[in-house]
Amino acid sequence: MAKENATVVARWFEEVWNQGKVSTINELMAKDGLAYGLGAGPIHGPKGFLPFFQQIKSAFPDVNIKCEQFVTEGDLVATRWSATMTHGGHFLGKESTGKQVKTDGMSICRIRDGQILESWNNWDLHGVMQQLG
Repeated sequence: MAKENATVVARWFEEVWNQGKVSTINELMAKDGLAYGLGAGPIHGPKGFLPFFQQIKSAFPDVNIKCEQFVTEGDLVATRWSATMTHGGHFLGKESTGKQVKTDGMSICRIRDGQILESWNNWDLHGVMQQLG
């Protein structure tokens, strides 16, 4: 089961972020799923996640995330990831700079029935803002 759960998370990063497949959000995030660490409060389900996704993809259309490592335990999958992206649109008060930025992050996901039920996310947003100037 651990390998299957890690595959769900790997697909999430590859298909949602790298390929921009909105349909994968609906497929892999549980309707009652919660995502933490991506905004002011938890994001609820695919409908709640979509605006966050659109905001990031419009600011960084070429975002590419590489999962560096997976650790699994029961229904939990932790991944350490790195991202490169070019600032091509408005983001947190900054207009497009055209700068390429790099960041690192970690996500811990609870998987239920092949879908992400909960995720706890942490990434170096401060570092991104510093790189943007």
